[in-house]
Amino acid sequence: CSFGGSATGIAPVYVAPPSGIYAEFCRTGLNIILNDFSLVKDSVLVPNQGTCSVTDVNYKITNLTHSYDGDVSMYAQHLNVGSKIVNRVGGGGANFINTVLNDSGLTPIASGIAPFTGTFRPSNPLTGFNSQPPEGYWKLVLTDTASGDTGVLTAWCIQVTFTCPVGGVQTLEIPNYYSLSQNY
Repeated sequence: CSFGGSATGIAPVYVAPPSGIYAEFCRTGLNIILNDFSLVKDSVLVPNQGTCSVTDVNYKITNLTHSYDGDVSMYAQHLNVGSKIVNRVGGGGANFINTVLNDSGLTPIASGIAPFTGTFRPSNPLTGFNSQPPEGYWKLVLTDTASGDTGVLTAWCIQVTFTCPVGGVQTLEIPNYYSLSQNY
């Protein structure tokens, strides 16, 4: 489950995941340095799920510390689809701690107050990932757009809900005629 809200005293709001199979894939124990005017990438591999299809996806920034979050942009990518999920929000010393970027979030990330903790609607929707197969590399791209401030990404997750077709195609044959015959 996900909880919404921010450090402004707004009560958390429960956001139920959509129906389907839910899985979370995380990268922890990282030490990815985000220097001035730099771009860094990381990815998590989702194993083969058969012929399944994504119905919802969230990005969870478990821990990104940065001396000025207003310099940071985040981009999500899977297969041939991408979305800028955070576009230079926040201010000095503001961090992303257990920040879930969810299209169902009540508060847009741009309206949130740092430190960003809880569930927020991303800068751009994640719905473009729907209908894709869940397996493969899900990427997180961080960009520092100014000088004078740096940061470190230590953990993040991808939360995927997907559905899988059940059984094969079944056909029903209707006879052209019928008859009752003698028992023997």
